[in-house]
Amino acid sequence: MIKRFKKHLRHPTDRVLIFVMVSIIALMAAIFWYDNQQIKYLRDAVYGSGSPDQQQQNGVSWTQLKLYIQEADQGLYANTGVVDPLNNRVYFPEMKVFVPLSQQARSLHYFYAPGDKSVHQPAEAEFINQIALNRLVNDLNDVPCVQHMVAVGVNQPADYGLHGDGTLKLADGRTLYFSVYQNQHCQQSFWGGVTPQDIVNVLKQAQAY
Repeated sequence: MIKRFKKHLRHPTDRVLIFVMVSIIALMAAIFWYDNQQIKYLRDAVYGSGSPDQQQQNGVSWTQLKLYIQEADQGLYANTGVVDPLNNRVYFPEMKVFVPLSQQARSLHYFYAPGDKSVHQPAEAEFINQIALNRLVNDLNDVPCVQHMVAVGVNQPADYGLHGDGTLKLADGRTLYFSVYQNQHCQQSFWGGVTPQDIVNVLKQAQAY
């Protein structure tokens, strides 16, 4: 068989064919290697080098994601209380309540949902402090810490599955139900020294107007 193969190699056409086949195999191997190098280069450029965890934390993509999370939260919690320095009050117009003027009250941001009685969805508001709102998350575990801190349902608990933290009966007959977000991962320092419980304490001083 070897002699027959050598005999075929003597023919010019066979030698050309074998050369072409070897060249094609070498070219495919080179393309495969080049593609892998390009993929690795792009992956490192986007995600950063290192382990998958290091890539997630240090890569360009993760940095952009942190900014998107911050922008989304800032867009959601766009409302702030209306400060009345003459009467020492901070008003939350959508809820038609005010609280005593304080630094913590001034720093609150919130969004308000009017609710839908047809599906038994209560009117509710969710509050967060300004420091937490402006802080970039360190990792994915921090995301829930800036998504919500305190929810306030009107006449029934807010539908967030949070830990209930009491109620407040207003003079106009409405009842506010307070719920706080609890997560051991969320340290007080992350919220700038203001805990969800601190926010509840401010809101429990609310009065209707």
